[in-house]
Amino acid sequence: MAGPPGPKGDKGDAGPAGSFRRVSADAASADCNDDEVMISAFCTGSWTNYPLKPTDKGATCGDSPEAKVTIVCAKR
Repeated sequence: MAGPPGPKGDKGDAGPAGSFRRVSADAASADCNDDEVMISAFCTGSWTNYPLKPTDKGATCGDSPEAKVTIVCAKR
């Protein structure tokens, strides 16, 4: 049998704010800020229509005006 619960502990410190940031561009390319690194990216559409290409600070999804990219950036 379990005993009675113990006293509630102190509240912990808050974690760092904004460690991850999602960038949903209304365009075919998006970039992370200088103090971030891209950790994920995807394009809408199929691979043959909107091929995902990494860039120096983000990603791009082909040359089609219908292409949209979403990236996730993390603080360095």
